[in-house]
Amino acid sequence: MRIRLSVSIPAPTRSGGIIEYICTDSREVMPRDLFFSLASDKDAGALHIAEALARGAILPTSLSLCDTDQTEPHPDLWALCREYMKRLCRLRQVVAVTGSVGKSTTTTLLANILSRHVITHSTHGNYNNAIGTPLSVLMAPADTEVLVLELGMNHKGEIGALSRLIRPTAAIITNIGTAHIGNLGSRSAIAEAKSEICNGMDGGYVICPHAEPYLSKIKNKLSLSVGDGGDFQLTVHSADRYGSSFSLCSRFGNIENASLNIGGEHILYCAALALSAAMLLGIPADELRRDAELLSEAPLRRSFTDLPGFTVFDDSYNASYESLAADLFFMDKHRPRPLGALIGDMLELGDDAEAIHRRIGILLAEHKMDSLYLFGEYAEVVKSGAVSHGLARKNIHIVPQAGYPHICAELIEKYHKENELILFKASHMINLGEVLELLKSREIEK
Repeated sequence: MRIRLSVSIPAPTRSGGIIEYICTDSREVMPRDLFFSLASDKDAGALHIAEALARGAILPTSLSLCDTDQTEPHPDLWALCREYMKRLCRLRQVVAVTGSVGKSTTTTLLANILSRHVITHSTHGNYNNAIGTPLSVLMAPADTEVLVLELGMNHKGEIGALSRLIRPTAAIITNIGTAHIGNLGSRSAIAEAKSEICNGMDGGYVICPHAEPYLSKIKNKLSLSVGDGGDFQLTVHSADRYGSSFSLCSRFGNIENASLNIGGEHILYCAALALSAAMLLGIPADELRRDAELLSEAPLRRSFTDLPGFTVFDDSYNASYESLAADLFFMDKHRPRPLGALIGDMLELGDDAEAIHRRIGILLAEHKMDSLYLFGEYAEVVKSGAVSHGLARKNIHIVPQAGYPHICAELIEKYHKENELILFKASHMINLGEVLELLKSREIEK
């Protein structure tokens, strides 16, 4: 990646000058780019230093913009990020978002809302980790007034470090689920890790689910409830596959009888979190009512693709038991059309992986899926759970690992019901997008 900086940063060289570009890919380096050699799981970044230097790169080994902390995962990159934030002279709010499910959706919706009122910059794609977060910040325009940053994690301590890096003025924890339970061991440990979002905050509110006991000790907590009880109270007047009508009431303002033109009650909950945060930042409730009605499916990562005889509902950017449950409740509203699902493995579940995948099978049976396409290490486990709760074996198709993704596409084309809505769901690393691209290419060929 090669990023042009929108604010002036002194170059760490005797000859002086300023840094105009930073680059993390030695193949893209241009003369006087500041090159960061970032190791990954695939290779050691140091191997590319020679190529970058040959192309005229500057290395950050003598970076003196601010003190670096050698205990941080990428100290020079993080030092540059801090300096860059200092030089965003109009920056006045940093909102951090985390959670097991819905953090990307909430981040996207909040950024979309705020951008109608202030100059807003948000997380770039899935750049939400120790490398991605500072790179997302470095993409911010010079006149940015609000940063909305999604913070991801796999292990304890990661969110705390990122919070200290970006110093949020407000935060959102969407929920506590089972994602990463394999690394952390329990929901209480996941909650503790998510609560690290407060580590870099000097005051400021944290919006959390009202009904989550594991977040009861959060300082400066404001809760969102469905119904009475929370600091922000969401009332759902109606909801169907096309959208919902709702009210959101609090001491910060009341949004009465608003509409959201995106289906799914889990999306409405994410929108309520985003609207609550926007009220905290001072956006008037009457303006937020209009903003809610202007929100659309377009910026979200899930998508619907109409193909001959069936429709793919692709929500495979990430996955957990909880997000699958939300998708299935949403799909139920599409009855009486038949419903199917392509399910791959959900990762980072550790010793709980088999039990959770069996629960996934049971959940699919409870929602009376008309067809299932399963592959991965836990395909038979999911099938076992589904069959045990009444799903017919003849409607379950196991895909051999060696045949993925071609066999997936072939089975869907062969066995789909007429006008079926088929959910694609698996962890992001499984890359179900390959199956969808094959189905699209075959449509073009026909």
